[in-house]
Amino acid sequence: MLENVKHFLAGLTDPEPFWRTPGIPAFSYQDPGLTAFLKKSGIVVTHFHYPNEDSEPTSRIVITAAHQKPEIDKLTRIINTYFSRFDSAQ
Repeated sequence: MLENVKHFLAGLTDPEPFWRTPGIPAFSYQDPGLTAFLKKSGIVVTHFHYPNEDSEPTSRIVITAAHQKPEIDKLTRIINTYFSRFDSAQ
């Protein structure tokens, strides 16, 4: 699992939109546009209001030992594509 986490981080152009606790394979973010973009691309992430219903939604990507490198590569490619749309607009 840790190798998959390292592979995920290495594949990201910019890991700044994500936060995590070291040693935990979950990457949280608060960008509903990214959640929709991932869903449209066939990738499911958790997306819920936390810690209560009045809170802003938080989304999370979880990397597991069962993920294969080509799956992680696809995920990082999609994430990088999403954020590159904003970089090229500046």
